[in-house]
Amino acid sequence: MSIESFDILTIEIKDNEMNDLLEYLYQNESLLKENGAIKLIPTSNFKNLLKKTPINIPLCSTIQEVKQIHNENLIYSIKTNSLNENKEKKENNLINDDEIFWLLLPNGSNTQHISSISQINSQSLFLKRVQRDQFDFHQLPFKSLLKLSGKKFCNQYSSTLIKAHGPAAIFPLSSNKQNLYQLNYHHEGRLRYWYIIPSEERKKFDDLFTENHPSICIKHDEILIDPLLFQKYEIKYKRVIQNSGEILILSGGILSQSFTQHEILCESIHFSLPSCFYNELTVNSSVCHCKLSASSNQDESIDLNLYNDETIQGYIQKYLQLNIHQNKDSTLDKDTSFLININE
Repeated sequence: MSIESFDILTIEIKDNEMNDLLEYLYQNESLLKENGAIKLIPTSNFKNLLKKTPINIPLCSTIQEVKQIHNENLIYSIKTNSLNENKEKKENNLINDDEIFWLLLPNGSNTQHISSISQINSQSLFLKRVQRDQFDFHQLPFKSLLKLSGKKFCNQYSSTLIKAHGPAAIFPLSSNKQNLYQLNYHHEGRLRYWYIIPSEERKKFDDLFTENHPSICIKHDEILIDPLLFQKYEIKYKRVIQNSGEILILSGGILSQSFTQHEILCESIHFSLPSCFYNELTVNSSVCHCKLSASSNQDESIDLNLYNDETIQGYIQKYLQLNIHQNKDSTLDKDTSFLININE
């Protein structure tokens, strides 16, 4: 049986909902878990949270090497190598759609060199200081449930600014840090194509993949999987196209991979909602089946002793109670009139 991918909901979020984003997401946590992600389109006022002065973007110093693994035409190895100035870099044409991307990947023992990705350290396009009634991007981990671990711990979840330097730049299959939630904002550039496995499908996928490919570990951010393999395993995955100016909220416990149509600039930050600490993936996030620490989990581990029913419920009552002044008809459970039919 072929499992079709399903597009996630695209939501035009209001300013007051964006300003109280954690409360808004908590109200719709079950929707996030079910779909693995939701896409938010903020109002034009969101641009006021961004810096007006451009930042220096470093030149690309690496190149991605793509190769099939063991002649399995649905799994690709992604390695990042230093760019040899004396070696001609292969240029890629613009990717018109995701179907073209998969057709252009190498077959057999062939190797393809494509555009790479750079992490821009200690830089952000979001303002450090905003008005009290505005959404504060940098404070998201500190205001989330992670605050139970203290400010010093939350510092490791500062934002990450990433530049994709050209067409078909690949973000390999990976989980969020510590299997937490992630906000990803597309600052500028062309389309980004995402494939997301929701947490409810992840265990099934992990088990089937390990059984059929025991020598390949999926937790080191080094492989890309053709969605035909998801269909082969009957995994219900989500296909998402992210445009410039759109926010993607990735749920805790998911797996995701993506690639770009051309150059893009994006920024992400991690945070927590209560469901993270009722998820076995968060509890067992540090070691994979090959007994090595997962590359996406090199940060200090979360002390789960701080997160029990009493402390979690105390946080919910203090910070995530419904705003009595908010029009309840604006929540997803009460009104879906603002949902966009993304298939149109």
